[in-house]
Amino acid sequence: MTGPGRRRDVDELTHLVEYIRRVLARDTMVGLREWSTHFTASRQSGAYDRCQRLLHAVKSVPLPPHGIGIVRYGEGWLYDRMGLWQESITAYRASLKAFEAVGLPLATEVWMNIGSVYQDQGDWGAAEDAYRKALDVADDPRSRGAVYNNLGGLLLLRDDLDGAAESYAQARALLRSAEDHYNYAAATVGEAGVLRDRGLFGDAQKLLMEALGIYQRLRDPHAVAMTLGALAVTYQYANEVGEAIRWYEIALAIGVAAKDQTVVVRTLANLALTNESAGDHDKALDYLEQAVEGYRELGDRHGEAVALVNLARLQQRRADHAASAVAAEAAARLCDTYGYPEELARLREQVSTIAEIGPAPGYRVHGAD
Repeated sequence: MTGPGRRRDVDELTHLVEYIRRVLARDTMVGLREWSTHFTASRQSGAYDRCQRLLHAVKSVPLPPHGIGIVRYGEGWLYDRMGLWQESITAYRASLKAFEAVGLPLATEVWMNIGSVYQDQGDWGAAEDAYRKALDVADDPRSRGAVYNNLGGLLLLRDDLDGAAESYAQARALLRSAEDHYNYAAATVGEAGVLRDRGLFGDAQKLLMEALGIYQRLRDPHAVAMTLGALAVTYQYANEVGEAIRWYEIALAIGVAAKDQTVVVRTLANLALTNESAGDHDKALDYLEQAVEGYRELGDRHGEAVALVNLARLQQRRADHAASAVAAEAAARLCDTYGYPEELARLREQVSTIAEIGPAPGYRVHGAD
């Protein structure tokens, strides 16, 4: 976004940062509550630039240990979304130390998030260790259910379908007993992923519709859109590309209406790949170029790298080798700078401007699991 609207946003954010600094200087507790409210709102809308400015503002003010824990926790979340995984883990560990210093029982949640970062990074052994530590300190049904939900997602990634099914079953039972409807729905989406990978597409779709109904009753447009994305993936697996596109388009419309840039950008990336598989390369290119720009604006470097690799491969398929080379070089720079070896390997395997590729190009679906 450019022009007067962008300038107004910057001016408004500058005034907000100055206001929070004044409140923090006058009353730390009130200031932290104000900061947390605005940081959470920015986080939920995918406004990572606002999150960064808010973090910068609060880190310049002396904080009590619990305040340090809150801020470093927020920092860990932001760095994870930006693909800065080592920085995220460092921030989460600092938050854990601060919370423990004042006796706040938040270790389960912090260890879950550390596990999630390791999972994003592809270090699945470290992710499982972190989830097991979270289970060790989880002392209520809701917390244990949330950990089993995360563990189920990891086991699904590792193609351990039996282990994933068991974890999701435990998660759903615990979360149902805790009357945690939101996370129960999340575990239901996860269990649908197991059924999808087993080829039970109809059963998977029924579970997704159950989760969708819960999120609609909770009036959570982000979760609704993400569940519709999972439904689209299920149709992709069933080779019903037209239906997949239809559900992605509905998810995109919800993301746009809710001004949820995270949903919008991820859905654009997946629409690009789905249209490519349907043979509509022009539409795929349009969506993918929007996704690259969207990830860049969000500050999500890993998402940008994934999208650039896909863009380089798509331009190669369209025989636009100059454009493919530009995208490939940009992807390689990101992968080298931020440390994404998996994407760099995919680039070298699939794009001939980097290395010889095999006959069957592949792609990565964004947020499929």
